[in-house]
Amino acid sequence: AQSHLEPVRLAYRQGTTQGLVVNRVDPAGGVDPELTVCAFYDAVTDEPLAIVVNFAAHPTTLGAWNLWLSADYPGVVMRALEARWPSATCLFFAAAVGDQAPVKRGEDFAPAQWLGQALAAQAVALLEDVEPTTPQAVFVRAETIPLPPARLRLGAVTLPSWLSRWFVDDDATVSLVVVGEVAFQGVPCDLTAGLGRHLKEAAQTRALKPVIVGFVNDYIGYCIPAALYQAKTYEASLAFNGPHTGELIVRRLTE
Repeated sequence: AQSHLEPVRLAYRQGTTQGLVVNRVDPAGGVDPELTVCAFYDAVTDEPLAIVVNFAAHPTTLGAWNLWLSADYPGVVMRALEARWPSATCLFFAAAVGDQAPVKRGEDFAPAQWLGQALAAQAVALLEDVEPTTPQAVFVRAETIPLPPARLRLGAVTLPSWLSRWFVDDDATVSLVVVGEVAFQGVPCDLTAGLGRHLKEAAQTRALKPVIVGFVNDYIGYCIPAALYQAKTYEASLAFNGPHTGELIVRRLTE
């Protein structure tokens, strides 16, 4: 790729899905139903070279019964878009999925097919008749930041920090790639949708179009709001660096 650089144009589209995602931590909590699609084109043709699909739901439509290697519903999305535009390579980026679960319909592999096809159909519709523009600049920054002391919890027992730090990171990498007006915000964790909303709003107030990308360059567990830290949930038990790590990551990326 480095040896075949060429000018590109970029199209960014965002839509709202209906009935595809739920909050798996708090049924009354918020969801992020937004589907974001970025397509890259060369200087002259109308067929995309690459498509990035961004959605906030864990790829967990399949159960423990599945012993096959599978890309779950993102694989369905990617295959469908590459079939529609054979010139393109499609990538799927998980957004702020920390408390977001996919809605499932059917048995066996049917839930992955149903959700993937629904997202692919909406992505195709979003990209019809787009007018890509040429980005005027690219900005890239990555930074390793210190984390709060590790607080590894095993059920009701919290290990002391001196012991927890042998198992848990004490720093993490955050990253930002801005292509024209599109801001790819890289978080090293399972970030909840509420914290992700703060990141999106921070970008939008700066006239940027946000794309949150989870699990980038690092993985430090779940980053959840402080109010949920004491909850007896799977996600809270995997908040390895205490209740304020997610807020720290959002604040530093915003800065």
